[in-house]
Amino acid sequence: MCQSFGSTGSPRSHHTRRANRRKFPGIGQTIFLLVLFLGLGLAVSGCGTVKLTSSVEPGAGGSVSPASGMYDRGVTVRVTAAPSPGHRFERWEGSASGESPLLQLLMDGNKHVVARFIPTFSLSASSAPPNGGTVNPSSGTYDVGKTATVTLVATPAAGYRFSGWGGDNISGLENPRTFPFDKDTRVFASFVRVYSPPNEGGARRGREG
Repeated sequence: MCQSFGSTGSPRSHHTRRANRRKFPGIGQTIFLLVLFLGLGLAVSGCGTVKLTSSVEPGAGGSVSPASGMYDRGVTVRVTAAPSPGHRFERWEGSASGESPLLQLLMDGNKHVVARFIPTFSLSASSAPPNGGTVNPSSGTYDVGKTATVTLVATPAAGYRFSGWGGDNISGLENPRTFPFDKDTRVFASFVRVYSPPNEGGARRGREG
């Protein structure tokens, strides 16, 4: 029967060998446990799914697409805010920030984004008759809660003259005309015919001859 010897050549008992194995685990076992714990840590931190949710302020201001969903952790999701008529997109809040309606959102955890919109009012200016001249600016959009001040300039076409303003809360002959407004407003510049342009008159005389 063979016996194992220590450094002094004395035999070791089975009890001593078992005690040493308990006190000094093998290198292979240590590496195995280390790899196992590292693998579990990576699995917890890098795998699984995360949740996207969203909301809109005010509720009628617009929409968010996608509004919600489950995604693999670490992916990037393209989120878009679209205003309803009479509103404009202002900014993102919550798990995102910025003033662009297009958002690239990294899903490294559960995210909730808030799209904030602002109600607006508009100006629409036109000419009467349509070929009588132009109005500048012809349109504009402004935030509700603020008073907009606009300077309108009416420019008659050849053969016309400006004859006055009309529409919502505006009148008179002043041109350019500056006026304040705080709600949807439609105005028009009136023009009247004063003479036929020379080329138009010559063409008519040629037809008559």
